[in-house]
Amino acid sequence: MKDSQQCLSMISEGHFDISKWQELVDLVAELFGSDSGTIVQLNQDEFRVLVTSGNKDNFLKQGDAWPREVQSFCKHAVETKQGLYVENALVDDVWKNAPVVVQESVRSYCGLPIFWPNGDVFGTICMIDKHVTDYDEKLHRLLNQMCRLVAADLKHLCNLDEIRSLALVDELTELLNRRGFKLLGEQKIKDAPRYQQAMGMLYIDVNRMKMVNDQYGHQAGDECLKTLADVLQKECRDNDVVARLGGDEFVVLSLLSNRRELGLLAQRITDFYAHQTQGVDHLSLTSLSIGQTINDCFSNISLDQLIAESDESMYEVKRKSRQ
Repeated sequence: MKDSQQCLSMISEGHFDISKWQELVDLVAELFGSDSGTIVQLNQDEFRVLVTSGNKDNFLKQGDAWPREVQSFCKHAVETKQGLYVENALVDDVWKNAPVVVQESVRSYCGLPIFWPNGDVFGTICMIDKHVTDYDEKLHRLLNQMCRLVAADLKHLCNLDEIRSLALVDELTELLNRRGFKLLGEQKIKDAPRYQQAMGMLYIDVNRMKMVNDQYGHQAGDECLKTLADVLQKECRDNDVVARLGGDEFVVLSLLSNRRELGLLAQRITDFYAHQTQGVDHLSLTSLSIGQTINDCFSNISLDQLIAESDESMYEVKRKSRQ
């Protein structure tokens, strides 16, 4: 799958944050006392360790790789597209002579395949041990849940790649434009009920932009917009949908585990923008008005309605600031 290889390059080049995958494997290794909790990617004819748990007993490290043609547990999982649990490889006729058992002293493997949105295999998530194990059904259920979380991230990654290819990015700020926001924003709203998270939106307007353009020229105005875009890219999470709708109006769509998160994000954006513009004549003339709206994940609100509500909230903030 050509698109999957492009997405893998986005991961390797650091354009996609996989730190939460690291947190997942660290957690499951700790909970079940595994030597190694690992996510392995299949990249053409090679398996490569993408993230692996940081516990002291782990014998794997990020970047370790082995050829696909070598008999391995991960190869079996991806080729059968099914989970595999080997409690004791030494007494298993299929695995007792496998290189990883003979040469690396691996004794147990419990893993599941992870899939790209189109059904191709991305790789595996697995617990690998140098001792015999007796894992119960709880581990299998947890690995299943982790597979779904990683698969959701892969879908998001593919959407990002699609946006790049369709040029749905604002040329000045390199944020999503209105069309790009509609594409990812509608998907984010669909995700809200599944994760049972509230939908929060910020609508951001740059105050006194006309004054800056009139006094210093449109190049100075563009600098204000690019400064705000940099602030949003630094303060918003990777899974937030951030866009410039046009002019000096920006939006952030975020799924919230805690409703306080949205107000805290708005304050961080306000403070960081003020810090970045302080002492620069044309930039320091500006400030931000930020409207906020939060809706329950089961509210059936549309993206356009969310935009309209947060837009009205922003104008209310602007009106109060003029009083």
